[in-house]
Amino acid sequence: MKEKLIELIKNSSMLKDGDKEMYLAMLDSLSDERMADLMVILEKEATIKDDIDAETEKKVSDANKEYLKEMDETYDKEKKEAVKATEKDDHKKADEMISNI
Repeated sequence: MKEKLIELIKNSSMLKDGDKEMYLAMLDSLSDERMADLMVILEKEATIKDDIDAETEKKVSDANKEYLKEMDETYDKEKKEAVKATEKDDHKKADEMISNI
C-alpha cells in the first residue's frame, strides 16, 4: 500500500511540489487508517484526472476528424471545380478548332 501511495503522491496534480515532499516525508508516521484515507482521496483524484484526460482526448480526436472531413470536402470541391474548368476550356478549344475548319 505504501508504494502505491508514494506513486499517487508523486503523480498528484492537486499537490504542489512542497506538499508532495511533506506527505512523502510523513508517510512513515501515518497510521494505516490515515494512509488508507489519503489513498482514497488520491485515487479519486487520479480517476477524475483520467476521466478528464479521456474526455479531452475524445474532444480533440472528434475535432481532428471534423477538420479532416472538412479538408476532404474542400479538396473534393476544388478538384471538381478544376476538372469543370479544364473541361470547359477544352470544350472552348474544340469549338474554336471546329470553327476554324
